[in-house]
Amino acid sequence: MADMTGPFTNARAQAIATAWIRTNDHLHAAAFIGGSAATVSPDTLYDPTSDIDCYLVIDGPPPPGKIGKVIVDDVLLDVSWLPWSHVETARTNAVIASLLNFGRVIHDPTGRLEAIQLEIQGSFATPAAIWLRLEDMRQRIRAGLTADTFDLPQPEQMMNWLFPATLATHLPLIAACVPLTVRKRFLATKQVTTSEVYEELLSLYGFADVTREQTQQWLDLTDRIFSENAALVETSSRFWAGDIREDARAIAIGGSQQLIEAGLHREALYWIIATCSRCLVVRADAGEVPSAFLSNYHAMLAELALLTPDHRDIKSTAILDWIDTA
Repeated sequence: MADMTGPFTNARAQAIATAWIRTNDHLHAAAFIGGSAATVSPDTLYDPTSDIDCYLVIDGPPPPGKIGKVIVDDVLLDVSWLPWSHVETARTNAVIASLLNFGRVIHDPTGRLEAIQLEIQGSFATPAAIWLRLEDMRQRIRAGLTADTFDLPQPEQMMNWLFPATLATHLPLIAACVPLTVRKRFLATKQVTTSEVYEELLSLYGFADVTREQTQQWLDLTDRIFSENAALVETSSRFWAGDIREDARAIAIGGSQQLIEAGLHREALYWIIATCSRCLVVRADAGEVPSAFLSNYHAMLAELALLTPDHRDIKSTAILDWIDTA
């Protein structure tokens, strides 16, 4: 039982998440905690720039929409539905295999989830299992980078390119059998690759030569748009809108600031671009004129050679070439 009166440790935060999972009103057959929360030391202090990923496993298709961000006793949970059909095919799904291998089962009355987890864990580091996960990730990248999104507003085009493009960072993580991650994917990859490989990877996105000062300016821009969006995001129907709500500021803005201050400004760029693009998409959805921010946003993308479809096509070609040899 975690100490609920002493320092706010990861064990205490996970105990809060566990209690919510076991008592919430959302019907589910099983549940587990995934992401970084499942792998951090329970005795270290809880980091408010990270949320706790909670997965509710259900029979049949998930209900419309995502439960999303939930604050419980000062702990931010990120709650998602996960159909049994996805769990049962986890062996060939790089993301879910990682979640289950490193996750912590919280609710499993039939033992069905733990049985699948044990199966995944038993073969996770075998060459055959690694190959399946690498191929799944390569297919995700290829599908994302060949999708036609040119009819969408520019910030949405950028967002739809960025997420699959940066999945290339997951290939070294899969090969090293370490957890996959979202916001800190570049930092995680830096820790398992040589400096030569990592610099090559950064250069695929235009990140290699960006300075700390530039990154700070772009985070400050994102912070201003984030603040302007406080009311708009509350009515947004985007499934990721919870990531740019005010109660997620510690992660969306604070987490990037933390990386910059640690000398990891290049590792912060991905989430800064993602957050800034998402904020502008929400403004466009709400009919707000984004012109006050667009010039600076465009300047950021131009500096990274990501502004136009032609720019991104050049980078996509380089990324697709890179993943075939990674």
